[in-house]
Amino acid sequence: MNYLKSKNLGGAFFWEFSGDDSNASLLKAISDGLK
Repeated sequence: MNYLKSKNLGGAFFWEFSGDDSNASLLKAISDGLK
């Protein structure tokens, strides 16, 4: 996420979400990192 911020990019994306856990840790990490 630091890379995205350093390049002034406005977001992130990923191809595969099925590996995330039941607490949505991957999605939360991306969301928190973009704040």
